[in-house]
Amino acid sequence: MIRLDKDHLLVGFVPAFIMPVIVGVSYYFYKFGFQSSENYLDIFLREEMLSPLLALGCFFNLVIFFVLLKFHLERSAQGVIMATILYGVGIAIFKLL
Repeated sequence: MIRLDKDHLLVGFVPAFIMPVIVGVSYYFYKFGFQSSENYLDIFLREEMLSPLLALGCFFNLVIFFVLLKFHLERSAQGVIMATILYGVGIAIFKLL
């Protein structure tokens, strides 16, 4: 088992990687709660709204980032940056396809 210190890359990476998913699921229940999840994804892929929704989720990573910096957890904040960059590369690839 891996023992993590409070100031570790994974402590920031995991919540920052999950945050856009939480935002997407929250938006689904707020806007399309009455529809099936397959229909929801079809609408977002057809309307090309998936990448802006993921970008909005990455915007909420700023909250995690600044909270970690407030508590002087710089390595964890680096994990947030890594997850956000990973999402950014994924969004760029998704837009090119």
